Amino acid sequence: MKGNMIIAFRNLRKNVTFSVINISGLAVGLTCFILLALWVQHELSYDSFYDNSDRLYIAYSRDNHNGNISCWSQTSSLMAPALQAGYPEIKATTRFSAHNTALLKWKDKTLIQSGATVDPGFLTMFGFSLLSGDYRTALNDPYSIILTEQTAQAAPLSWISMNKWLTNYSYRISLSGWVFVWAGFIIITIALLTISIQAIKAAVANPVKSLRNT
Repeated sequence: MKGNMIIAFRNLRKNVTFSVINISGLAVGLTCFILLALWVQHELSYDSFYDNSDRLYIAYSRDNHNGNISCWSQTSSLMAPALQAGYPEIKATTRFSAHNTALLKWKDKTLIQSGATVDPGFLTMFGFSLLSGDYRTALNDPYSIILTEQTAQAAPLSWISMNKWLTNYSYRISLSGWVFVWAGFIIITIALLTISIQAIKAAVANPVKSLRNT
């Protein structure tokens, strides 16, 4: 074994150029393989930690333009209620709309955070638990908001407490619970706050009333 190692090192020294090329190629190949393996593992497992992962599905849009197939995860907001109404085997649906920033205001205090709007069944479908509040009813009220523990504890949020009213754009939302911060994918997904999608609908349906309530 020792003799083979000595011979190998001698050959490397004699053919430095070819040795560097071969070793570099091997390193690049192994790196690409590892990265691809990690990507495949992530794609197959990033949502498997949900309790009902085998029953959760995401709806995609599919377009065929001159033979070029394109798929994306954005669909019409009417699809979720239409699917649930038309297919009895669908037990629950939720829409998810992420937005980069949301302006929260309470009296003279303001806070800008990123977040998302969802349907009331969001927490139940994905099995999220709350540090405070009931996950089954947390988003039932049209003007509901859920904060992550990280956001609730961040400065200047010392003025935030349960049942206080916040102003978000042209509609009001109340703090109905603080969502538990999960590791990994869910932190990215749920971002910093979750707003009931009914609040958006209420504001759009009656913007004058929503503005007067702020």
